[in-house]
Amino acid sequence: MDIIRSKRKIDLTELRNHLVKTSVKDDPVFNAMTNKERHQYFQENFADPEYRSDNWYRGMVPLTLLISNNTEFREEIFFDKGPTYVSQWPAIKAQFEELLDRWVLAKEGFSSGIYSPIVAREDNRKGLFRVWDGQRRTLNAFWHELPSIDAYIFIEQVPSAI
Repeated sequence: MDIIRSKRKIDLTELRNHLVKTSVKDDPVFNAMTNKERHQYFQENFADPEYRSDNWYRGMVPLTLLISNNTEFREEIFFDKGPTYVSQWPAIKAQFEELLDRWVLAKEGFSSGIYSPIVAREDNRKGLFRVWDGQRRTLNAFWHELPSIDAYIFIEQVPSAI
């Protein structure tokens, strides 16, 4: 059984538009960009080879499978790189509580689709996913005790047996 609910393969155009849009952080600016400008922006800002691979999916990832790719969130919330968020949640939650006025997002934004999907990549430990973009959304999903979060997911392809 697939651990990622509603998983579907996506094309690279969808992923690249998502990356540019969330990077630009301004819908009118994104909407005013031509396809050529979006492509150029993508080429200049997203060099990782995974962004050129056709192994991307979109689905609902259980929060229990997420690990951080960073050791800090905007230099204000600190957590370890490598362990799952779940294992660190009590310590992260205490720090997050101090920043509620600046970092909390409305719970309804998750169910209504207002918040864009996070971007995660499969970890070397198969079945876990590193959050590469969307730390704030991920922390808020934990804060609101959601079971899963919408994500674009890179899954390493296993070579087929010869």
